[in-house]
Amino acid sequence: MTVQEIEKLKKVDEIMFNLQNSTDPQKALLQAGEFLKGLNLIDDQTNIEGIIQTYTDNLHKQLAKIIQRKAVSFNWTTLEYLRKYADEDGIQVEEHFKEYALIVLRFNDQLTAWRNEMDGHNYRILAQNLDHERSNIHDFCLMDIKLLDRLANINKQESFVMSQKTNPDRTDFGQAIVKACCEKTCKILASFK
Repeated sequence: MTVQEIEKLKKVDEIMFNLQNSTDPQKALLQAGEFLKGLNLIDDQTNIEGIIQTYTDNLHKQLAKIIQRKAVSFNWTTLEYLRKYADEDGIQVEEHFKEYALIVLRFNDQLTAWRNEMDGHNYRILAQNLDHERSNIHDFCLMDIKLLDRLANINKQESFVMSQKTNPDRTDFGQAIVKACCEKTCKILASFK
């Protein structure tokens, strides 16, 4: 894929991940349809069901490339219980998770497109900046997770993190974050069919 194609897909990702907060979801879906049509992924950019199905299929293909581990998942019931405490403490777990997922979802494709279309110096600068941005938001996600687990413990709730491993690493958490965000987006999209 080219840099321009990746940018269009990233715009579609942003539209779909933010659809629930859109003031006009129908208009947002049609805008996503225009991008998908421009990428030759759909024939009819006005067919909402086709737009959703095409994007959902693409999202699942991307997830299959990214998710290699399934050691960590999140307890959303705990988050709902802790929401008032999280809001008071400024924990923005869902926003941070979404930001991280939007970077990681197209990360490797973005790097490949830059590598193919740019000289080495420009590629290295862009790749370092993108990696730095990904690492920073990942750190925010990890802080949110730790704070939520502490709040859960204080409030005698089940842990926010559910893990098959005793000590999950950054990759385990990162993949779980992307998976959780994509699953949430797919559920929201299914409600528009």
